[in-house]
Amino acid sequence: MDGLFWQRLHGGSTHLLIVLLPLFLKNCAHCHGDDARGTDEAPDLTKFHKSEARIATVVKNGIKGEMPRFGQKLTDDDVKMLIRFILSLNGRVA
Repeated sequence: MDGLFWQRLHGGSTHLLIVLLPLFLKNCAHCHGDDARGTDEAPDLTKFHKSEARIATVVKNGIKGEMPRFGQKLTDDDVKMLIRFILSLNGRVA
């Protein structure tokens, strides 16, 4: 993964690079890719246009047969930070 990619994508946001990106890399990148552009296993999150509520539901409860649930692993604050990260990937702000 290219750190400059993330800086360019998000205008060099320190909060993104220190807090949000590591959370994404630890919990999501193995399926969605280090650059969040998707893999054979999971969709491209840079083109993901679901509501904050839908993203929270999917992260917490998963999708049977497609995505594991993270409700037991992540705190509510972690989920909120991941939502902020996902929205930022396509220019939306939470």
